Amino acid sequence: MPEEAPVINTVWVELLSVIRSAVLTCIGAPVITADNRRNGITRPHMKTMLVIPALAILAGCAAPAPNEDAQLEAMLSGRAPRQLTAEQLAEVRKNPLGSEKNPVRVEGVDGEYRYLARLRCPEGKPPVVERVGSAGDRSPYGSIMDIYDVVCDAPPHRTVFIDMYHPGHVESAAVPGFTIVEP
Repeated sequence: MPEEAPVINTVWVELLSVIRSAVLTCIGAPVITADNRRNGITRPHMKTMLVIPALAILAGCAAPAPNEDAQLEAMLSGRAPRQLTAEQLAEVRKNPLGSEKNPVRVEGVDGEYRYLARLRCPEGKPPVVERVGSAGDRSPYGSIMDIYDVVCDAPPHRTVFIDMYHPGHVESAAVPGFTIVEP
C-alpha cells in the first residue's frame, strides 16, 4: 500500500472539512468523522466526499441570478428590461427630461446621435456634444444609460442621460434649455 503524502496546508483541509460538514448537514447526510474511518470509510472516499460538495457550491456561486439573465438578454436584444405602468411612467415624467430619473428614450446608438443632432441652443445653433460615459445606476426602465455633456456658446450646459433600449421610440421633446427640430 503506497504511503500517503503529508498534508501541506492544514488550513485548506480544515476549510474543506467545514464546507463538507455544512453541505452534508444541509442535505441530511451523515458527516464523516474519525469513527467512520475505523468503520471502513477510507481517505480516498473522504476526498471524494469533499470535492463533490465543494464543486457544487462553487457552481452555484458562478451561476448568475435569473433576474440578471433576463435583464441582460433584454438589453442585448435592444429592449429595456422593465416596462413601466402608466402610473410609474407618470412618476418618471415628473423629473426633467434628460435627467438620471427621466432619461431621454431612443432606439440604439443611432437614435442617441439623431436625438442629440436635433437639439438646438437658444441662439439656434447645434450644441457641442461629448460622450462622458455610462451611468453606474440603471435607468427607471432597468437599463444602462449613456451620459453626454451638451454645451452651447452661452448657457445652458447640460449633462444628458440617454436610455437607448426603446425600439421604435423617437423622443419629440427637448431637454430643458434647448429646442429641438423635427426628425
